[in-house]
Amino acid sequence: MQAQTRGDGAKPTGAVPSPGLLRSALVGQKPAGTLHALFGNLRGLTRGEIIGEDPDRNAEASRLRVDRTDGHGSYELYRLDPDLFILTIDCLFDSAREEVVPGEGLIEVHICLQGRLTLQTAHRRLDAQGPCLLLLYQPAGADVKERLEAGLRYTGLSLYCRPRFLGRLLHRNGIPDCPLLRTVELHDQSIVWHEIRPLSAALHYVAAGLLQSPYQQGFRLLHSEAKALEILCQVLSPAPGEIERVTATTTLVRQIDAVRRILGTQFAPIPHIC
Repeated sequence: MQAQTRGDGAKPTGAVPSPGLLRSALVGQKPAGTLHALFGNLRGLTRGEIIGEDPDRNAEASRLRVDRTDGHGSYELYRLDPDLFILTIDCLFDSAREEVVPGEGLIEVHICLQGRLTLQTAHRRLDAQGPCLLLLYQPAGADVKERLEAGLRYTGLSLYCRPRFLGRLLHRNGIPDCPLLRTVELHDQSIVWHEIRPLSAALHYVAAGLLQSPYQQGFRLLHSEAKALEILCQVLSPAPGEIERVTATTTLVRQIDAVRRILGTQFAPIPHIC
């Protein structure tokens, strides 16, 4: 799979393909091509700067700066688990950047704080215009074309995880149900699933805190893990209104049951209204 491609799939004579984004970054002598190849070997990332690492947990973080001939800004890449990655981006490019994103069976929680990210699936075009939250599930083999425009600063982050990782995490913490995970498990495995939501103030705060982390080295890696878990809590937990409705409904049912027991055991015959 090529890491660089035109958005319309055509190759007119004399046309120059747009430069790639992240997956065209070199790991050793070759473009990474996939997220697992990229995050799996952050030390092999050409021009990468190691931020911190925890060898016992196979966790690692690296910074990749945009070449000054292409624009300015940087990416930060965090491998927190073999199935949990975080990518932060704060970049402005001199020319449009575009690449094919191979489907790897990953759930993506993408937080766009500023700028516009365009995704082209086999069935539709998606525009993530900041500030917004994009939830995406890309089954294996379901590729997407991703594009950032020239001259527009883009600031945001993506959290990637496999459904099985999310399932284990929820199970360990006694969380029996997750609508997002259930949706992914029941989804057609040949089609990209997505949902775009308004970005809440709380989630905006968490994402900005990760992008503007004041920590360095191992503390920066540790901070990113805390923020990753906070992002998942923000995205997956029921909204306060939903919790209140469930609590109110449960309380009402219990009160009705109590009244029914009193009427059935303490009054014989059961009194009537009239």
